[in-house]
Amino acid sequence: MRHNLAHWTGESGDAGTARALLESLAADCTRILGAEHPDTENARRALDWWTWGPKAGARPQDPKKAKKAA
Repeated sequence: MRHNLAHWTGESGDAGTARALLESLAADCTRILGAEHPDTENARRALDWWTWGPKAGARPQDPKKAKKAA
């Protein structure tokens, strides 16, 4: 349910809130289900998508690209 809320929040144009929702979900899944659980991994993949994917909007600096530019 929370994953769907984050997804549709991002799809509606609010990638920042989608990231925040997924950060919270990933942390809770890790704490309750463990780092290797498929639901935890799914939450992390979704977080990556809304952080680095094509719909992410204003994204944090990619550390790999920052190193190459320096």
